[in-house]
Amino acid sequence: MLIERDCFELAEVAEDLDLTPPVIRECVGSGRLRLSVRLVAQWVSLSYWEVAEDGTPFSVPLGDEFVTRVADLSISDAYALVRCGERQVCHVEFEDQTIAELRQGEGLLLTTVDALVRRGHLDQFRAGLASAAHEQKAPVPKAFGFRRFEDDGAICKF
Repeated sequence: MLIERDCFELAEVAEDLDLTPPVIRECVGSGRLRLSVRLVAQWVSLSYWEVAEDGTPFSVPLGDEFVTRVADLSISDAYALVRCGERQVCHVEFEDQTIAELRQGEGLLLTTVDALVRRGHLDQFRAGLASAAHEQKAPVPKAFGFRRFEDDGAICKF
């Protein structure tokens, strides 16, 4: 029986794609590589964002509940996590665009071991790597080989 995984550990992804820590930080900080975490039986306050007619955003509470699911980190939290090795995370986002406040705003202390990459985010990241590699393989114009040039009236030869 083959079990499909919905997420992969960041260390696994880094090893598979041969990514060094500076490259991971750059990719996470630029938003090209989204990080997630798995919440297991965590008490959260759920809400979502609405926009008023005047354009002002406001939060609509949905209630409190225990959840066990994967949630996405914000870019700033994900970057701080890969930069410092740990981060106190207070808010995460679920795939249905709901926001979860962790432990009534106290948050959870996460380390890089907790960092996951969703299958969909990994596929997008790989596609971005493939297109970047394809762009780099474009033919490079040939350079001219100079053997003689003039500098302040003096002719120089190689």
